Amino acid sequence: MGLAKKSQMELLGLAIVIVLIILATIFVARFIVTKDKDSERKSYVDSEQALSTIKALISTNTECNGLTVSEIMSKCFEGNSQVYCGGTLGSPNSCEYAKLQIEAMFAGTFDEWNRDYEFLFYGQDSNSKNEIKLNEGECLGRSRKRREGSTYYLPTNLGTANIELYICS
Repeated sequence: MGLAKKSQMELLGLAIVIVLIILATIFVARFIVTKDKDSERKSYVDSEQALSTIKALISTNTECNGLTVSEIMSKCFEGNSQVYCGGTLGSPNSCEYAKLQIEAMFAGTFDEWNRDYEFLFYGQDSNSKNEIKLNEGECLGRSRKRREGSTYYLPTNLGTANIELYICS
């Protein structure tokens, strides 16, 4: 009789070990699936926030001759830096003024939220005359941070300019 009880105890111990392994596997699988969904959601939110920020930026009216930021950026892209946004020769030209407007908008948003970003404004071909590059924090292409963004294509008289904004976390 002692041998039968010993066998039953060993089987019960084995069953407990198997149940613990199954519970651990379920817990790990659930954690991995939840983590992937959060990561996908954050990627989506960051890319949509980047696109919304670009659209808000380019449609913003400025005090520069009644132009929007997109019109000023177009003039900058076309090499028309003779548009002075103060009326005098010492005032910022279109490229300088566009950069100042972008920096001001990002200071009130991404800088306030402690979010790293990279902003690029450049042409798709060799006709482009000017570029604007801004970044805050460690958000460059080689960064190890998660980097999500959007691209907006701005039509100009010289072709299409790219506006890219990447948000890093």
